[in-house]
Amino acid sequence: MKSETLPDNVKLISSVKDGERKAFDILFKNYSQRIYRFAFSYLKSKEDAEEIVQEVFIKLWDRRESLRIDLQISSFLFTIAYNSILNQIRKTKNGIKAIAAKKSEQPIHHLHVEEELVFAEYQHHAQVAISSLPPQRKKIFMLSREQHLSYSEIARELKISPRTVEVHISQALKDIKKHLIRVGISLSILLPAVLF
Repeated sequence: MKSETLPDNVKLISSVKDGERKAFDILFKNYSQRIYRFAFSYLKSKEDAEEIVQEVFIKLWDRRESLRIDLQISSFLFTIAYNSILNQIRKTKNGIKAIAAKKSEQPIHHLHVEEELVFAEYQHHAQVAISSLPPQRKKIFMLSREQHLSYSEIARELKISPRTVEVHISQALKDIKKHLIRVGISLSILLPAVLF
């Protein structure tokens, strides 16, 4: 695989799933700086932002075998980053002050601001869509996306078959995508997201 060219999403994810380090390096090269800027804008610490980047890519590598081929990798990475940032802020004594300061600041980097606005809008509409899922489907979906449990782990916890879990998650994704399209969010331009 040539590192200069970015393969199509399916090929890249497939390579990462197979444990190919070159594919992983391509992802790191293409997303690490964007994730760093995103984390730094909230945490205001070079060390903390670098730690978030490391955590994101460690989690990606650790979970590589369970990645779906149709995964929107930018969404997956920014979701992990966002959740890690929130966890870091909660641990910080001045977390509330940091959030308040973030809201009052003028944006510095135009591209980053655009990504953050897309992220905020997406988060809002995605949460609305998730809230409207049937209870069992919502529970299964959240176990998968928030707790990052595998299909078999969810199946064991809920005493259902892995196939049932797969069907519920597949339908949840379809329902959520339909909702996002209905409210005018273009899935093709999303950078950070929670679902895909």
